[in-house]
Amino acid sequence: MYTHPTKNEVRFRDARNVHDFIHSSLAGVLNSPTLFSATQNTQSNKYVSSESMHEETRPVLTRDIIATYTTGSHKPVNRIQANDNLVSIMQGRFIFAEKNDRFILIDVYRARELILSARIFSAWKNDRIKSRPLLVPVTLSLSVKDMELLFNHKKLMHDLGILIEQITADSIVIREIPVLLSDVDIIQMIHHIVDIIRGSPESITAKLIIDVIKTHANDALSNTLNINEMNDLIEEMQKIEKEVSTCEFNKAFRYIDQATLENFFK
Repeated sequence: MYTHPTKNEVRFRDARNVHDFIHSSLAGVLNSPTLFSATQNTQSNKYVSSESMHEETRPVLTRDIIATYTTGSHKPVNRIQANDNLVSIMQGRFIFAEKNDRFILIDVYRARELILSARIFSAWKNDRIKSRPLLVPVTLSLSVKDMELLFNHKKLMHDLGILIEQITADSIVIREIPVLLSDVDIIQMIHHIVDIIRGSPESITAKLIIDVIKTHANDALSNTLNINEMNDLIEEMQKIEKEVSTCEFNKAFRYIDQATLENFFK
């Protein structure tokens, strides 16, 4: 980049690339729903397990994010209204609500992971993963062995919205990532993916990589939910109930009838 000391003008060496990036980014924002609704968190230093929770403020998962990964209409579901009895959200993680004469218990963190996983997997199967170019591509050093393992799955990574290129014998550059990863530590996510590949290089599937992506995406979301976001979460869980296994669904979402609730106190 060159800036003349006496002019209000900035020249880029690759002006066309900068123009194309800004144009595509603006077009994507104008033509797509808003993805995030809070300030970004830049303190993500390492990947964490699906059991961990953080206290920082992160963007909240909303229907706009889900809309980015799915198309088509769903039957409307009942929403929590003013006359519904929202009992509590505990520790920013557990929702306990009464709705339509039934109690609902939700693990927010697991529910969002399940939603992200289901929607990304559906988008991947239908060739609808959306990615975005990085204005400043991320460079990462890897061992020669890890480089070979990663590039054996380069096409799968690209199909999932992650575009990587080798620039030296022991380093790569990440040029594109899925749109929902706006607030993710990309280097830590790639290291996490490499760890997964290293553990079972002959049996890597899209689901294994998606599990890593949704974990990092979920960790970047806010733990603070308002009434509308609770409604969104309940709606999305009801939509995917038949798309995921009963076991997975029950780990995040439970209907509890009056008799079951009363049995807790016998």
